[in-house]
Amino acid sequence: MEVFRCALLAWLASILEADGREQLLVINAAHTEFEMKWLEGGIGDTSDGATTGRVPAGSRKDPATFSMNTAPGHAFVLSGGGLRSKAFAHNGGVLNLAIVKTADPSIEVEVMGGQELSLLARRTMKACKDAGQRAACAHGVRSPMTNVVIPSDVMARILEEWSAGPTLPSLITENVAAKPLEADGLIFVSSTSFPVQIRWLLPGTEETGGAKEELRNNSEGIWKLPQSTDSSASAAHCQLKAEAKHRFYMLGPKSKASPASEVVEHPGELALVGVKEGSLELEVELVDEDSLKVLLSNVARSCAAQQKLSAKQTKYQPSWEVEVQECFASNARLPRTGILLTREMSLDAFTKLWSTWDHWRLCSYQDVAAPIKTLEFGRASRDAGSSGISVQVLREDPLVIAVPGFATADECAALSEQAGHDLTQAMVGGVGQTGASRSRRTLTKNLFPDWDVDNSTLTQISYRFFHMARQATGYDLFPEGQEPVNWLFYKPGYEYRPHCDGACGTSSVTRGKRVASSLLYCNVASEGGGTVFPPDNLKIEATAGMYMLFAYNPDPKGLSQHAACPVLKGSKTTATQWYREGVNEDTPWDNFENWGSFTKPKPACTTFKSKDDCPPRCDWTGSSCSRRPRAEVMKHPEL
Repeated sequence: MEVFRCALLAWLASILEADGREQLLVINAAHTEFEMKWLEGGIGDTSDGATTGRVPAGSRKDPATFSMNTAPGHAFVLSGGGLRSKAFAHNGGVLNLAIVKTADPSIEVEVMGGQELSLLARRTMKACKDAGQRAACAHGVRSPMTNVVIPSDVMARILEEWSAGPTLPSLITENVAAKPLEADGLIFVSSTSFPVQIRWLLPGTEETGGAKEELRNNSEGIWKLPQSTDSSASAAHCQLKAEAKHRFYMLGPKSKASPASEVVEHPGELALVGVKEGSLELEVELVDEDSLKVLLSNVARSCAAQQKLSAKQTKYQPSWEVEVQECFASNARLPRTGILLTREMSLDAFTKLWSTWDHWRLCSYQDVAAPIKTLEFGRASRDAGSSGISVQVLREDPLVIAVPGFATADECAALSEQAGHDLTQAMVGGVGQTGASRSRRTLTKNLFPDWDVDNSTLTQISYRFFHMARQATGYDLFPEGQEPVNWLFYKPGYEYRPHCDGACGTSSVTRGKRVASSLLYCNVASEGGGTVFPPDNLKIEATAGMYMLFAYNPDPKGLSQHAACPVLKGSKTTATQWYREGVNEDTPWDNFENWGSFTKPKPACTTFKSKDDCPPRCDWTGSSCSRRPRAEVMKHPEL
């Protein structure tokens, strides 16, 4: 009795801890009364369990109900009449049904969670057709597996809760030429000689291997693409508005013996679905936004090469665009199905994904910039080796330099390991907060150097960043109080469109604001992924281990505007450092920005009151802990 009492108290405590907002409703169609027993150890618990209530007997036509509050993951068994069910658990959400019937010699339990109830509601309302008749629709609905009638009051609640479901996909336009592509639109293009129906799989529906009738029963028709008038082109097309993870399949007319196509899932941003006749079934091809960006670039580059257009670093000429566009519109085909996109569709998609032909040319076709001159910089005192560092000057005003071989492969591997795999979508600064932007497609993580650990790779690299930046700019730049190192990962299609890190177009920068930026290229893409400065068409394609720095105090002509070009093949990782004058431990960088709350640096040296507490990055002067004297700022004499 004491064991039962303790188990019951544990169950009650777990419900209170989880707020007990989730409900488990048992519908009993058996003629037997059952004990409801909680399994403290979860679904795999083989004990008798603790009785939490009794489920009254019912029948198929008039099932009994028993309701209880519980929590996701709580597991139960039913026992009675010499029978015991298999363990079942609450799957999460505001309501789960456990539908019970006896199938001699066992108890059969069908659990319906949120997905199953949402699907049941949509099917019911689809058959009912009229939302105004919801009460009538709730009568006589049966559970899909156990075929038990769900009480009408329970079904009415399910319809109220779930019948709205997610937003249905809807047609934006059947004529892409007449309406621009939406940022998150899903475009279907077809080259079939017969009409093709686009069907939406209802939420909660599992893929069924392409069986027509099963898919049809669990889906809704959204639009019918007419037959194509030319098998080599995509005369039939439409654009849908859909949510991320909405799933679709295509179905030909009944006269065609081919089965339904494979299922495609909307990635939640601009994507194309190509539909083509196959020998046995409809062939479909999903091209997401990043893949489409790469595809269109490859077509444009091929056309530019055919036209023998100049790749020199020159000011963009509009005539260049006219020359390449005609070829481009005649060759923009989906890679697997070979479907030719319409002229309007291909040109609109190019503009959406590359912004301008000028930007594409700079990123993907123009030659890289040659150094103006090469200088020798001194090494930081903590660096190994006595020889100087070779620095390439790419622009003098405002300054852009590159340092090949700045970091070793082992150092980059250590930074990558410290960054790990839990990267998040990169943000851009805004008033009071930062936020995601389509213009910045990359994954990121902030790395915080520990200035008390001198043998850390990140700390050593960071010291070298600032030593190099001081020599190049002559600015008063030191590590304390600065922004963390920003680790960035770019896969094919990822980019950061033209932007300014600081104040472009200004003759002076307010103290505490950014004055320069640097990138350490640890891994470089095999194609694309360069860094460009659009105002003067400067282009850099780094080698692994290269350090690149550019300054912008002053920058009256806005020449420090730059972009990370889309990666076309391979991947790219960089470690970015932004530099500010006038920051330190006591007045860190985020005192000068209104971007929200950020991780604070370590306490200032002056906060430590004893020699034992004074950390390695500080000096104990005999009576106090203070910041180490800063090195003299020595700008390279030829800059």
